Amino acid sequence: LMYRAGIASRLVETRRTYEPCLSADSRWLVYARDEPGTNRAIVRYDTEARRNTDLRVGLARSPKISPDSSRIAYLELVDRQWQVWLMDPSSPKGAAPLWTGNIHTLHGWTPDGKAILAMDEKTLMWISLDGRLARSIPIAEVYGPE
Repeated sequence: LMYRAGIASRLVETRRTYEPCLSADSRWLVYARDEPGTNRAIVRYDTEARRNTDLRVGLARSPKISPDSSRIAYLELVDRQWQVWLMDPSSPKGAAPLWTGNIHTLHGWTPDGKAILAMDEKTLMWISLDGRLARSIPIAEVYGPE
């Protein structure tokens, strides 16, 4: 994984990585990295200090940075279901589940940072930060019946 600012490119990670997400101010990058076994780490790369910090190691994927860079939403596998979790990057041990229903895809944050867009097999969902379903529409209305 490489990070490029202007004309300078920097090596961020040599191991296999997934789903990098750059903060709005470009000060940091989060991504998932393969770990031994089936685990992955959610990693934060500080673009100014050029330093990686493992935030979470386990069955995790799809990190998404909030618009104000204060939180990271990601998926964590619990009881054979991918759930939406939230963490404060300055205090990752306090990570907690936001939505415990089975999620297939985490798309990201709404521009105002008040909800997270996710999808299960049949529904596109806006999940508010209090863990409630703010809005949902069938995927067929987005992509059509096929």
